[in-house]
Amino acid sequence: MAAKPKLVETETQSAGRKRAPEGETPRARFVRVASLRLNNTLDAIRLLGQIGTSSEYEYSPADAEKMLKMLADELSNTATKLRERKKGVVTQTLFD
Repeated sequence: MAAKPKLVETETQSAGRKRAPEGETPRARFVRVASLRLNNTLDAIRLLGQIGTSSEYEYSPADAEKMLKMLADELSNTATKLRERKKGVVTQTLFD
């Protein structure tokens, strides 16, 4: 049975986040952090979508379009950051 990785303190721990495993590779860190952030983002988008299916909220088509534009703009900015890196263009797909 493999030994459980030791944990080391990171500067983010003071913010209440989990410790990073000792000796974690940049790739492993990416997979760990990206998975958490992506899942949190998808959960937040699903929550936002719930206001569209409830009669408890009142909003205009203009309100909805403004929200959708803000989401699309931020997604576009994020896509640009993920596709273009300082060292060149990313050619692999996520988690290859």
